[in-house]
Amino acid sequence: MVGDLGIYYERIAVVLGFVTLVASLATFASCRSFISLMSRFTNNNLLENKAYKFFYKYHSYYWWSFLVVLAIHVMSATIHTELLPGPDDPDALEHWFILGFAFGTLGSFSIQFASCRTFTSLVDFFTQKNPVKSRVYKVFYRFHAYYWWIFLLAVAGHVTAAAIHTNFWPS
Repeated sequence: MVGDLGIYYERIAVVLGFVTLVASLATFASCRSFISLMSRFTNNNLLENKAYKFFYKYHSYYWWSFLVVLAIHVMSATIHTELLPGPDDPDALEHWFILGFAFGTLGSFSIQFASCRTFTSLVDFFTQKNPVKSRVYKVFYRFHAYYWWIFLLAVAGHVTAAAIHTNFWPS
């Protein structure tokens, strides 16, 4: 989309991108994998901290807020670039880079969410079968912390490509 309306939608996409980033970081910071990571750098158990324990308790809600904000971010970005950047788009190359990292982020996010306890609870709620009891799923679930690193790297690529394109704020 070109002109003032294009800038408007691009700004909305950028603002929602920042909100999505904050929601994804809150989700990561409230994950057991984060607690494990932090235990390597400090002798303190984060769950002994009353404020962190309160924050940690809402991990599932951070996932759902991330999903909602992500969906709105994707819609606003799609309105800005149309479904796929076309030949009439003056910034098509930059938009393709951003979109490429977005697809990588979406794929890694899907793997990440599928390996999360929030997802297993959701599956258990609807099917009355806890997937964690499956041997195959246990192997998949065991690498949950590594999926976070893949997801965070994909997010960093997406954010970097968007920041290079917009200089952090479209003008």
